[in-house]
Amino acid sequence: MQQTFSEQELACLRACNVKYEGKTPKQKNPYPPNSLQWAYWVLARMRGWKPHEKQAGVISLFRGLLYFKQVFEGWQLAHFVS
Repeated sequence: MQQTFSEQELACLRACNVKYEGKTPKQKNPYPPNSLQWAYWVLARMRGWKPHEKQAGVISLFRGLLYFKQVFEGWQLAHFVS
């Protein structure tokens, strides 16, 4: 995962995961934390994919990645500006 996301990006993804997971077991991220599948799940959820649907497509994943980049920029401003 370190080749794909930095430590700060992973911290932001963990926070996003908490926001986008539901309350029922079916709506929880089923993958091991910080794995590539786990990140795929979070990114797809960020753009509206629902866990009860079939696997997220490329377009949902791409839109999720674009949205995550915007969220991460705000995350950096909030956490790293003195």
